[in-house]
Amino acid sequence: MAVTRATPDAIQPALPGLVASLPQLNTTDNRRRSLVAELALLFVAIVWGVNPPVIKLGLQFIPPQPYNLARLFVASAVAIVALWLSRSHRRPTRADLWKLVRVSALGFFVFQLLFTEGILRTTSGNASFILCLMPVSVLLLNKFF
Repeated sequence: MAVTRATPDAIQPALPGLVASLPQLNTTDNRRRSLVAELALLFVAIVWGVNPPVIKLGLQFIPPQPYNLARLFVASAVAIVALWLSRSHRRPTRADLWKLVRVSALGFFVFQLLFTEGILRTTSGNASFILCLMPVSVLLLNKFF
């Protein structure tokens, strides 16, 4: 089977029609959305950065597992409210339920147990450094598995 490639001359006439068919975007609205997205990312970065020292402080007063249970209750309540406010909830299928159970068991349960125990045994600075490497670790794991 022969593969044909489009030449720049063949593409060029289609571009003005394609561009004309796109809706005109309000640049002020785009800037506002971009600013909101960037502020949300900044907020997430701040929360991730402050998380280990706050946990380290909390673990001085409460043992690791009860502290972790309280964190999960608060996180679950916030997640339920956020889901309710987004109005995007749909029931998972049976196949999705099993995936959710597996991801929850490994991704949340095991991680939270090890994370809290790890913070208890190291400095908050070391924990923050390890956490900042998490996106890279996930990328590498996805690449190999």
